[in-house]
Amino acid sequence: MALSEKDLLEALKAEGGALDDLVTLAVDAVLDLPVDHLVEVEWIVRAVDAALSEGVTSEVIDRYLKPAAARERTRARQTAEPVSAAVPGEMVPEMAALLQRPLPINPEIIQDLVDQKAVRSMLGAVVQEALLGFLQRSKLPGLSGAAGLVGAFGKRAGKGLLGAAGKGLEKGMEQRVREFLDQSMARLTGKIVELASSDGGLKLQGAMRADLFDKALRREVSFFYEELAKMPTDEIWALVPRLLAHNLAREEVREALRGELRAGLEREAGKSMRALLAELGVEDAVRDLALERATPVAHAVVRTEAFGAWLEALLEGSGS
Repeated sequence: MALSEKDLLEALKAEGGALDDLVTLAVDAVLDLPVDHLVEVEWIVRAVDAALSEGVTSEVIDRYLKPAAARERTRARQTAEPVSAAVPGEMVPEMAALLQRPLPINPEIIQDLVDQKAVRSMLGAVVQEALLGFLQRSKLPGLSGAAGLVGAFGKRAGKGLLGAAGKGLEKGMEQRVREFLDQSMARLTGKIVELASSDGGLKLQGAMRADLFDKALRREVSFFYEELAKMPTDEIWALVPRLLAHNLAREEVREALRGELRAGLEREAGKSMRALLAELGVEDAVRDLALERATPVAHAVVRTEAFGAWLEALLEGSGS
């Protein structure tokens, strides 16, 4: 006997009834489809374009990411949790050993670093101060001894002739040190590149990384959040949408994305989604999650007036 519209609607609304069976059939049917029927290259490219457009990205950052970062910073301050809480104790030696392993670096990278004007300026200032300090403390005749002697008389003489001589000698020595540094800076930076690229230098850098890792584990997470907060974070966040939009518009990036998608699909060609999930060990978990979310959504739909109207029109149409 055919069900009336009312009886059919009530049957669909019943928990654990026909609708649940229908949802299960639908989920299983989707899982049995070939992967390449569910995943299509150009569809994903269009989805990426929509999801990472400049306007959408800006909205996501302002609405979700920035508030989440602020909340996490607050949580870190309140909990005073150390970084070590995020790393299982038995993994610490393994990670330290990896960090300590020598990592070859292209000398050109080190050269580019030390050739920067700011680095050369700081390096020169440090070396100059060290040299001047050495000369002032040394007993070499004609250098700091003379400067010290004249300086001592100069202090007694106030602003007199000897005091001016002491200042003049000290100023002259500083000038000679600066000239020496200017002439030898290229040789100095070259030596830094040579040492940093050597086996000994690489081992030393590894030891430094391991030591920094050990010190980082001992610090609270909030320490790093507070340091990051000193950066112009709003300005940095504002760059992200524009950078994404710029690169998504580059044809080489789009072709690379398509190429990677095609390579993935070719690797899984002929497999059903169920088979792929089974290989990954998550078939049951994904199926259960899909049913868990799809079933209540389906029940919510059949309880709406719109569904009732659609069912009525469907039955009237089939009756005619």
